[in-house]
Amino acid sequence: MGMYDELKVNKKWLPKELENYEEGWQTKSLEQGLDLYQIDVDGELRNHNRNELVDYIGEIEFHKRIENVRWEFKAWCVNGQVKEVIKIS
Repeated sequence: MGMYDELKVNKKWLPKELENYEEGWQTKSLEQGLDLYQIDVDGELRNHNRNELVDYIGEIEFHKRIENVRWEFKAWCVNGQVKEVIKIS
């Protein structure tokens, strides 16, 4: 199973039907140290535990099971700034 990080995603970056599910997304794209990260309304990626911006370049895959449906997304970041989020399943 492995370790993962938790991601809080501002509802701006989620589909309308998921706007009440900002918290509890899982990702293995970051440090996998059981940290809490956040994508805020402006798209900034923050390590919530350390209260600092994360200078990340690349994609972040994140997922969550809601009412027996698995939702998966990819967020593209440049220097810690999310540029786009797309649904992958």
